[in-house]
Amino acid sequence: MSITFTATPYSITIDNFQPGYTVDVVLPLHSRKLLNGKMKTWDDGSAYDRRILRAKTLVSAAQHADIMDFFFDTNKGRCQNVTMALGASSTGFFPAGPDKGDLGNFVVFPLSIKTGQILQQPWLHFSDEMEFLIVSAPAYSLPATTNFSQGDFTLGSVSGLMQPQTGFNPETTPALAKQYTGGMQGGYVDKGYGADTYLSKFSIQANHPKMAQLINYMTSTARGASFSITNQANLYPLGGHFPDSWASYNVKLANETIVVSHTENTFETSFDVIYESAV
Repeated sequence: MSITFTATPYSITIDNFQPGYTVDVVLPLHSRKLLNGKMKTWDDGSAYDRRILRAKTLVSAAQHADIMDFFFDTNKGRCQNVTMALGASSTGFFPAGPDKGDLGNFVVFPLSIKTGQILQQPWLHFSDEMEFLIVSAPAYSLPATTNFSQGDFTLGSVSGLMQPQTGFNPETTPALAKQYTGGMQGGYVDKGYGADTYLSKFSIQANHPKMAQLINYMTSTARGASFSITNQANLYPLGGHFPDSWASYNVKLANETIVVSHTENTFETSFDVIYESAV
């Protein structure tokens, strides 16, 4: 497939971006830790979300010259919105994320164009790094996942996900204000066990339908609100001091930027979540 960039009346067409591109989904969330160890989150609203595409090309010398001519000319694609046209058929390339589709016209603003050197393999080709702010995306219907399951991990209302393939990385922060006295004696102010903070980090791999549903849920429903996770027993997402029989928790999203990568047929993203309560 090919991609056409247009800044009327100028346009260029290049080969599709390479697998491994990423989309940053930046949520306008502002969080503060409370005295009880929980997190208070303010959300400016989805109207202020940002999505940033980072991708690499693999293009011929002629297409490389077209890229430089188009994006470095103020009369063409330099410092202005351009249309990224994918065509009317599904392409497998999701410039704004798996929940925004892989066909139609996207309006993007070039943030960075880093031109690469000539490659030895394939000969007379270039790999350029390109970064775009997604200004708008065409209407898109999420794929159905009702009859398809990849596992028994659940995030909010999205079920049938694979368990995190690299496990959970829990971090516990005791609510202690430590200090050292002049007599070389240790001391602290303890806010109490109930004010400790429990953070868990994990990655999710999924096919397109599942990841599309997941990113849509996290950006439209969960955002700064509490949501549940349900996992298999004995995985200890919050650490070994929580009972292994606790398979469900209410948590909040702790990372304001969700990075989604797409390599061949697999999507991957990571979450940091803070424990709120047992379900």
